[in-house]
Amino acid sequence: VTADFYVSALPVDVFKRLLPVRWAADPFFAGIKPLRGVPVINLQLWFDRKLASSLDGLAFSRSPLLSVYADMSRSCAEYADDKRSMLEL
Repeated sequence: VTADFYVSALPVDVFKRLLPVRWAADPFFAGIKPLRGVPVINLQLWFDRKLASSLDGLAFSRSPLLSVYADMSRSCAEYADDKRSMLEL
Protein backbone atom coordinates (compact mmCIF):
# COMPACT_ATOMS: atom_id res chain seq x y z
CA VAL A 1 0.00 0.00 0.00
CA THR A 2 1.48 3.32 -1.04
CA ALA A 3 0.34 6.46 0.77
CA ASP A 4 1.55 9.85 1.94
CA PHE A 5 0.58 9.04 5.54
CA TYR A 6 -0.11 5.92 7.59
CA VAL A 7 -2.20 5.94 10.77
CA SER A 8 -2.40 3.19 13.37
CA ALA A 9 -4.65 3.08 16.43
CA LEU A 10 -2.85 0.03 17.81
CA PRO A 11 -0.38 -0.11 20.68
CA VAL A 12 3.13 -0.09 19.22
CA ASP A 13 3.96 -3.68 20.29
CA VAL A 14 0.81 -5.01 18.57
CA PHE A 15 1.50 -2.90 15.48
CA LYS A 16 5.01 -4.34 15.21
CA ARG A 17 3.64 -7.90 15.34
CA LEU A 18 0.98 -7.22 12.70
CA LEU A 19 3.20 -5.28 10.31
CA PRO A 20 3.85 -7.41 7.21
CA VAL A 21 7.51 -8.50 6.93
CA ARG A 22 8.03 -6.78 3.59
CA TRP A 23 6.66 -3.50 5.03
CA ALA A 24 8.96 -3.75 8.06
CA ALA A 25 11.92 -3.77 5.68
CA ASP A 26 10.78 -0.48 4.12
CA PRO A 27 12.84 2.50 5.39
CA PHE A 28 9.65 4.36 6.33
CA PHE A 29 8.46 1.63 8.69
CA ALA A 30 11.97 0.78 9.92
CA GLY A 31 11.64 3.88 12.12
CA ILE A 32 9.28 2.04 14.47
CA LYS A 33 11.96 -0.47 15.57
CA PRO A 34 13.21 1.66 18.49
CA LEU A 35 9.69 2.46 19.70
CA ARG A 36 8.40 0.56 22.70
CA GLY A 37 5.09 0.47 24.46
CA VAL A 38 4.53 1.85 27.94
CA PRO A 39 2.09 0.57 30.53
CA VAL A 40 -1.11 2.54 30.93
CA ILE A 41 -3.37 2.57 33.96
CA ASN A 42 -6.92 3.80 33.66
CA LEU A 43 -8.99 4.83 36.66
CA GLN A 44 -12.65 5.86 36.73
CA LEU A 45 -13.74 8.00 39.65
CA TRP A 46 -17.52 8.07 40.16
CA PHE A 47 -18.86 10.78 42.46
CA ASP A 48 -22.15 10.66 44.35
CA ARG A 49 -23.12 14.07 42.93
CA LYS A 50 -22.30 16.37 40.03
CA LEU A 51 -18.96 18.17 40.21
CA ALA A 52 -19.18 21.95 40.19
CA SER A 53 -17.37 23.31 37.16
CA SER A 54 -17.11 26.72 35.59
CA LEU A 55 -16.25 25.40 32.12
CA ASP A 56 -18.77 22.93 30.74
CA GLY A 57 -17.81 19.84 32.70
CA LEU A 58 -14.03 20.38 32.67
CA ALA A 59 -11.83 19.94 35.73
CA PHE A 60 -8.28 21.26 35.97
CA SER A 61 -5.23 20.18 37.97
CA ARG A 62 -1.63 21.33 38.30
CA SER A 63 -0.27 18.02 37.05
CA PRO A 64 2.51 18.34 34.46
CA LEU A 65 1.29 15.12 32.80
CA LEU A 66 -2.38 15.91 32.20
CA SER A 67 -4.01 19.03 33.52
CA VAL A 68 -7.51 18.96 32.03
CA TYR A 69 -10.12 16.30 32.72
CA ALA A 70 -13.64 16.05 31.32
CA ASP A 71 -16.66 15.03 33.35
CA MET A 72 -17.49 11.96 31.26
CA SER A 73 -21.08 11.98 32.51
CA ARG A 74 -21.53 15.25 30.61
CA SER A 75 -19.32 14.67 27.58
CA CYS A 76 -19.86 11.00 26.65
CA ALA A 77 -23.27 9.44 25.97
CA GLU A 78 -22.08 6.05 27.31
CA TYR A 79 -21.59 7.57 30.79
CA ALA A 80 -24.45 10.08 30.78
CA ASP A 81 -25.80 10.66 34.27
CA ASP A 82 -27.77 13.70 35.46
CA LYS A 83 -27.00 13.14 39.13
CA ARG A 84 -23.38 11.88 39.29
CA SER A 85 -20.05 12.84 37.72
CA MET A 86 -17.31 10.54 36.49
CA LEU A 87 -13.69 11.45 35.78
CA GLU A 88 -11.48 9.05 33.86
CA LEU A 89 -7.81 9.36 34.77
